[in-house]
Amino acid sequence: MTAQIPPDGESPPRPPERERARTAYRSIAARLEAIRRRLFLAGALRWLCADLLLCVSLAAVLIAAERIFSLGVGEGVWIGGALLGAIAFTIVRAAIRGRVRIADAARAADERLALKERLATAVYLEEAPRRPALEPWQCLICEDGARRLEGVRLAERFPVRPPRTSWWLLAPAAACALILLFVPEIDVLGRGARRRAVAEEREAVEIEKEELAAELEKIAKEAEEKQFEELKKLIDSLRDREAGEPRPPEPASERPPESGGEPKKEALIELARKEDAILKALSSERNEAVARAIEGLQKLSLEDVDLTRRLRQSLKEGDLEKSREEIESLERDIETLSRKRPSELTPEEQDRLRRLSEELSRLARDSAALQGLSRSLSAAADSLDAESLSRALDALELSREELEALARQVDETELLERSLELVRWTKEDLRSIRQALDSPGSEWCPECGRRRGLPRPGEKPGST
Repeated sequence: MTAQIPPDGESPPRPPERERARTAYRSIAARLEAIRRRLFLAGALRWLCADLLLCVSLAAVLIAAERIFSLGVGEGVWIGGALLGAIAFTIVRAAIRGRVRIADAARAADERLALKERLATAVYLEEAPRRPALEPWQCLICEDGARRLEGVRLAERFPVRPPRTSWWLLAPAAACALILLFVPEIDVLGRGARRRAVAEEREAVEIEKEELAAELEKIAKEAEEKQFEELKKLIDSLRDREAGEPRPPEPASERPPESGGEPKKEALIELARKEDAILKALSSERNEAVARAIEGLQKLSLEDVDLTRRLRQSLKEGDLEKSREEIESLERDIETLSRKRPSELTPEEQDRLRRLSEELSRLARDSAALQGLSRSLSAAADSLDAESLSRALDALELSREELEALARQVDETELLERSLELVRWTKEDLRSIRQALDSPGSEWCPECGRRRGLPRPGEKPGST
């Protein structure tokens, strides 16, 4: 009898034992895959419980150390770190050692279901590198293994639940709770007190810096309204430093020493920079000339003057606005006389012009520190005769403009001095912060919104 040759392109029919074994193995593989997942989850849960027990116990020790030595980390950080650390350890262990192969699942199933290595043998026969020739008994093993797995309830035989040792987690958790509830902060090394002192100091320093920035902003707006461009640029630069904007590097010889991270020291160094910038602006040649001129005007004499007494008095008192008004009054008087012909002037009016010329000439000599004002007053005094009253009016107009320019310079200098005074007051406040915070009953004041004992800007240290 000859064997039947199959047509071209077709494989010979498989024996029925091979098909039966393949069908049985597919059923076994599906059940073993579910077992493999449950074994992986059970192992991960077991590792998680062990890692939690270790990490929570360590957290209890660290929380106790936090209460005793005030480490500065915080109880919440230790607890959160313990939980995250346990989860991270479990993930790493599961990634390295948690892989469950299908053969491992088969051996575990044989052991728990007492199948005497039926499933392990079936997996070996199917996945062996060199598959042996199929024998009838091998097909029977696969079918028997599949039949045994069909009625098994995997949730009961391969449960995913915490191990019995997980009850030990209650001990370190209870220890953490008891420490948090009943153990006070002892702070043996005084680290906590130092940190609180630095935090209070930093808070007070920030309040002082905010108040100084607000006052400087008011001065900057006032300078902008009066069109003091240079002063506004200076105040803006000081506010930029306060806001932490980058500034050009300073020479090594002018650079202050490092502060070491102390908030008050850092603030005092920054205030010293501001004070130096304002003093540099105040010591400019123009401001020094204005200061010398104002000082010279205070020495004006009021003796033997009649027509310019009020002008001299206002200049002596530094009331430049009133001085401008007095010059305008003189201009109106001279303008009234200039409408008359020289022949129409009465002897009294001529005598008045002569005395006014003498008094303006004296005032020009007495105000020599103000060169522009002195020249214009001298020109007005020389022009006070019947033929040149119009030139005298022009000279007085120039004097009034000189006083206006002087008044602007004085206003700018006053704003600079106000800025300098604010910076120095803030420095005094900062130096007294530690004493105010350490004083008994140092609490927030409901009226001013600051700690009691901290002076407001403009007040002397020690006021409330």
